[in-house]
Amino acid sequence: MIKVLRVDASNFNKNVGDVVKKGEVIGYLKNLPVVSDINGIIDCIYFDEDNHELEIVILSRNGENNEGKF
Repeated sequence: MIKVLRVDASNFNKNVGDVVKKGEVIGYLKNLPVVSDINGIIDCIYFDEDNHELEIVILSRNGENNEGKF
């Protein structure tokens, strides 16, 4: 499963390869927390220059289903 989340670029502090846990705040978008709804690893990060936002692509860990259970 792949999940794409958007966050403000100014206060994001994770890198490609970092582990993300379900329920973890990974950043903020328009001053609201962006929470991961899956356990996974950050696969790639894209910068949206026009909006000064990042698109974070998270790959779920092997064996995880849509409910976040293994």
